[in-house]
Amino acid sequence: MKLGARPAAKDLPLSICLIVKNEEANLPALLESLAGLGAELIVVDTGSTDRTVQIAQSAGAKVRHFSWTGDFAAARNVSLEAATRSWVMWMDADDRLPASSRPALQALVAARPEKAWAFLVKNTTNGGATGSEFSQIRLFPNHPRIRFTGAVHEQVFPALAALGIPFEYSTLVVHHTGYIDADTVRAKQVRNREILEREVVRNGGHAITLYQLGAAHADLGNAVEAERRFRESLKAVENGDPDVHLKSLVPAYAATLFTKKEDWAGARRLLEELLDPDVSLWHPSQIAIAAQVWLRTGSIEEAVGWFEKAYTPPQAKVLLPVDPKVASVQPLQNLAEYWKGVGNEPLATEILLLLKSVLENRFPPRRAIPDAYMRHGQASRAAELYAWCIDRDGDDPALWAPLVRATAIAGDPENAARFLDAGLERWPGDEGLRALARGEF
Repeated sequence: MKLGARPAAKDLPLSICLIVKNEEANLPALLESLAGLGAELIVVDTGSTDRTVQIAQSAGAKVRHFSWTGDFAAARNVSLEAATRSWVMWMDADDRLPASSRPALQALVAARPEKAWAFLVKNTTNGGATGSEFSQIRLFPNHPRIRFTGAVHEQVFPALAALGIPFEYSTLVVHHTGYIDADTVRAKQVRNREILEREVVRNGGHAITLYQLGAAHADLGNAVEAERRFRESLKAVENGDPDVHLKSLVPAYAATLFTKKEDWAGARRLLEELLDPDVSLWHPSQIAIAAQVWLRTGSIEEAVGWFEKAYTPPQAKVLLPVDPKVASVQPLQNLAEYWKGVGNEPLATEILLLLKSVLENRFPPRRAIPDAYMRHGQASRAAELYAWCIDRDGDDPALWAPLVRATAIAGDPENAARFLDAGLERWPGDEGLRALARGEF
């Protein structure tokens, strides 16, 4: 059955919407990844001169034509207006839906359309083995007031917020193949810079627009203008702009303008000026960059705290891109060198085994580092890192009991008792906490 065919009862209550232009090279692979779902497919063409339209029509898509105006949100909204089913999912022609994600998608749209869902989008050309990843709202109710805003890097979050429609994070994965090689990135950033400059003139300095404009200038080698726009983005957040998550990474983007020139002192000065004092809110890449800056401008002892916190297993709740391997490898290597240098070779070896797993695309949980510390006599550091894991991954008795144990072994019985009482109040039946209450450390 073609995508978009109506009569079968098994058809999903889902409209998949995309905008295209000259995508005959990409579109067939996307359509293949969607084949058999029974979704309605809406394709808005913005002026193709190749076989894009014919390929879409042959898959049963509803094709609409839209004259390009330099506004991605306007084009996407044409696709939403054509959607007839109760859920809407948007995609790009260079996206792919892995087979492993299909059951999760089917389960999500089987529910009533009362919330939106963010998917884990992975930039990859090798089926997801490597690449940066981030969460992005891709699935939402078909509602006439849910429309995209933003001429480039368009989003529906403002519309959802205005309607009071919540969104949740899903581990459902979409592969995106469009931002990979340098030539492609440069061409897209030239286009984006022009659109974003017009957007700033037309609609003012929204934080997300200024951040995106800074990133475009950075990719194009315009460091002075990039730093100016990054600073303006953070200033907009300070002045009440709702995109507060930008504070978690914009300082790191600004710092890379200096690290690329190996001006580590300049990077540190900028980070000390711009970093949010609440480290728990930082993006993983920001932690990894700070670690390298502090190492080169201070000492390894000063930087080791960053190395410990930089390890980043794949995660869903990251709204700005992170490559877990890139964020983790160098800090783990530095951490192993530190412990070898201070004479704890068994711990250094265990950190290197963790590094080996990451290089092989096997990511142990974040608690692997404090677990290793406990095995090698570093209870005080372990206690701090168990607390860090709770900050990052959520309150969990599997982390709370080790936090209590590490705190007690580190010689802080008062806080250990306090943590134990709090844990038993939350999870009175947890055997790990009950064992600690019996004195079984």
